[in-house]
Amino acid sequence: MKKNNLKRLTLLAVALIFVLNLFGCATLKKKFVRPPKKGKKTTPILVTQDYKGIYTNEVLYNNHFVYWKGWTDQLTESLLFDLSNKRQIQSANLAIDDIKRMQDLLKSPKKEALSLYIKFYEDILKKLKSGRPNRNEAVRMGNELERQKRNIIRKFETRKVKEFIIKEEEPLKPIATIEQALPK
Repeated sequence: MKKNNLKRLTLLAVALIFVLNLFGCATLKKKFVRPPKKGKKTTPILVTQDYKGIYTNEVLYNNHFVYWKGWTDQLTESLLFDLSNKRQIQSANLAIDDIKRMQDLLKSPKKEALSLYIKFYEDILKKLKSGRPNRNEAVRMGNELERQKRNIIRKFETRKVKEFIIKEEEPLKPIATIEQALPK
């Protein structure tokens, strides 16, 4: 008799589970399933904005000065800690770009004085592109970069070259910075 009751109970439980699965628990499902969003999806529209004249040349110079310092630090770190050559080349390229943008915003004689340092960075880049430097060369290049960085900071910090930064009413020649070359 016990076996018969157990079979009936099991059969009843299976039938109950089957019936519940057929009908489902709509209220339970409603509680935990997020309803689909109603409404149209809007397509974003890109509106270009002209940034020319938003920042003064002094602000632009200071930004590029800070970026140059950051890229030089990263280049020095990648040389001293023997990081990838690709990272070294990228850091050198970006440091050169920023120091050239600094030069574009300066008047003579500071503009010509910065050319010497640009040449130094281009030489470093050329050495990096020719192959990964060995440990001694990397340390030597890192130390030389630190020395040149201190010289540039001493001579070309924003407050020290303030009177040599091109005023907004003066035309930039040549226009090589992204901020100044945006179309109207």
